[in-house]
Amino acid sequence: MSSYGYTYEDLVEPRFSEIAMWIRDGMSEREIAKNLGVSYASFRNYKKQHLALLALLKKSVVSNPIAKVEEALITSASGQEYKEITRELRYNKKTEDWEMVVTKENIKVMPPNANAQKLFLNAWKPDRYKNKQTIEHEGELGVKKLENYIEEK
Repeated sequence: MSSYGYTYEDLVEPRFSEIAMWIRDGMSEREIAKNLGVSYASFRNYKKQHLALLALLKKSVVSNPIAKVEEALITSASGQEYKEITRELRYNKKTEDWEMVVTKENIKVMPPNANAQKLFLNAWKPDRYKNKQTIEHEGELGVKKLENYIEEK
């Protein structure tokens, strides 16, 4: 029970559908705790004490398409190693049946993707990494007008 007399059953449990929606919208656990009106420390304790909340959080994150795309973007931006497995369908004379057999395993490297890095940085700190920067200038540019240039020739 909290110092205000409210419990997990009062503050969190009745709002499971809202919590799932907040996760789908990309909210952090800290933001969810704030929306529920509990401290982040209390929220973390609730996760430890109540398996239903922990299961909801895990299920919502796994089924969250935004989280999946973000994870794929980060993986693409940073690169990765992965195992490529080649399989063949072969006939087994002993069992007299067809079976899938691994014929080759290779470790491959996917290098970092520059476009994914650019997209990630633009979204992470747009004021620092945006595509176009606006430069303010006061005074003359020091460029002659086209008409003046033509007249001089």
